[in-house]
Amino acid sequence: MLAPTFDHASSLGRELVDDSAGKCRRRLLAEGRLAQYAEKAPGAIFWQATDMHGTSPLELVRRAAGLHPKLFAPALKRLEKLDRARLHRIVGRVPEDWMSELARDFAVELMCYTLAQLKRITP
Repeated sequence: MLAPTFDHASSLGRELVDDSAGKCRRRLLAEGRLAQYAEKAPGAIFWQATDMHGTSPLELVRRAAGLHPKLFAPALKRLEKLDRARLHRIVGRVPEDWMSELARDFAVELMCYTLAQLKRITP
C-alpha cells in the first residue's frame, strides 16, 4: 500500500514571498510560470543514486505509477473527489495571520495544477 506524503511546504511556495524583484508568488502567477514551478520543485527522494537532485513529487508519482499502476490506482482514484472548491475551503481554514491572501491563492492554484496532472495519470 502507498504511504501518504507530508510536509510539502516548499512545494506550496512556502519559501516564496508575495512581492519582490526575485522569485515571488505574484510574478510566478502573473507570468504563467506556475506549471514550471510545480514541475521543477525538487523533492527529497532521488530516483537513481547518481541523480544530482531529488525528483519532484509530481514526477516521482508519474514514474512510480507507470511502474506500479495497480498499486497507485486506488490512491489516484480517490483524487476524483477533490476539486478547486474543496481545496479552497481547506486552505481557507489556515489562520489569516499565517498566510496572506496571495499565498492562499498561490497554494490553491498550485494544488489545482498538481491535481489536474495527477488525474491524468489515473488508469
